[in-house]
Amino acid sequence: MESEKQSLLCDDGIDNTDTLYTETNTVIHTTCSHNVIINTDESVPMTKVYKRRWYVMVIFCLFAMSQGGSWSIYGPISATTEDAFGWRDSDIALLTAWGPIAYLITTFPFAWLIDTKGIRVASLTATFLTLMGAVARCITTDPAYVTWTSNIGQLLNGLAGPIAYGAPPVLSALWFPANERTTATALNTVLNSVGSALTFTL
Repeated sequence: MESEKQSLLCDDGIDNTDTLYTETNTVIHTTCSHNVIINTDESVPMTKVYKRRWYVMVIFCLFAMSQGGSWSIYGPISATTEDAFGWRDSDIALLTAWGPIAYLITTFPFAWLIDTKGIRVASLTATFLTLMGAVARCITTDPAYVTWTSNIGQLLNGLAGPIAYGAPPVLSALWFPANERTTATALNTVLNSVGSALTFTL
């Protein structure tokens, strides 16, 4: 009876075989019902897992939230700032536009920095730029100077954008095992937009 069931599930014409792909040192073991892929390349480095990877992710998420929140700070209070500083809608639009403009400026330099110096140096640099952008906006509230300091602050904050938006996959690949990388990348990516959402909420 068991042999009859087996013959219905397996095609007798399919043999159990092993196929070796020398380019990747991958063995595909073919059975009657499925393929089993086994990586036999011992030269491929495995990600060493540390408990502090979650701490690293939280710190990066806080940076991404700060960068996203600082970028969208003027949109929700545009009417108030226009009254306080004599700004126009075009001034608010420029303050918001500094994010994408600066993103284009530092995309390739930050990509080079990650490749040559590592994600730690790139993240610290981006965090420093976000901090300096916030500090620049706090220098003065004098209408004669606040337009300049606000634009400089927005520019500095925008320069950090490529790390806040583009570095999460690199962080996940370096710190997280394969089964956690999708979650880590998603959290790091979404938290930047959460920072913008919190700005509107506040």
